[in-house]
Amino acid sequence: MTCRHCCFACTSKGSDMTQDTFTKALMMAKDNSSTVCIGGGEPTLHPLFKDFLMQAVWEMADIAASNGSPAVHMVTNGGNTEIALRLADLASRGVISCNLSQDRYHDPIDPRVVKAFTKPVHYNEFGGVNHFKSDDHDCRGINKEAHFIQRMGRAKNWGTRSKSEGCCGSIFVHPKGTLYPCECRQKSIGTVDDPHSVISEHFSGGYCVNSTGYKTEILPLIKEHYQWKMAHVSVKQGEPVPA
Repeated sequence: MTCRHCCFACTSKGSDMTQDTFTKALMMAKDNSSTVCIGGGEPTLHPLFKDFLMQAVWEMADIAASNGSPAVHMVTNGGNTEIALRLADLASRGVISCNLSQDRYHDPIDPRVVKAFTKPVHYNEFGGVNHFKSDDHDCRGINKEAHFIQRMGRAKNWGTRSKSEGCCGSIFVHPKGTLYPCECRQKSIGTVDDPHSVISEHFSGGYCVNSTGYKTEILPLIKEHYQWKMAHVSVKQGEPVPA
């Protein structure tokens, strides 16, 4: 992977997430009624991608039904043609939500993939585009331009948006299982085995760790949660309370 704007500076080297880590991350999201985004680099390159996707759709089915929209999201560069065509089909049926990255930073791909991700255009009786007619279950799309490139990863020296502006949000799970408040990955809040500083607001707030909102609203809640947890542990380790 050599995308010039990649905020993670992804390469062909590195660790693939294990099945165990993925399952624990998925269960954490499910327990907090949160949707999930299967990301990368390019997620379809993972040797267990199909298994992961099937598991995610199955486990998140109740949340998808409750929300009335897919609970599993992803973005692909479309380079893996056969998988990309299947993803476009699944997204067109509302099983998942999937966007195709086709901006100036990505390599050209098979035209069949671009066509598969292109939604049909509906026309009115006068020959104009009918913007009011659409398939609500069609959750595919094409990202034709990357408007906000965060100054991190390969775009550290030329990106258009400062990390302090908070352009990311929601929990990020590293392939090795470390948890971060967002994609900036500046301060760990635990692991999938020990999510010691994870609170429900991490799943609903969408705050970047650099944003003012995170510092003024989320950090105090994390501190309160941690103090309660430590007090609870102390009680459990102490003498039993007489009946």
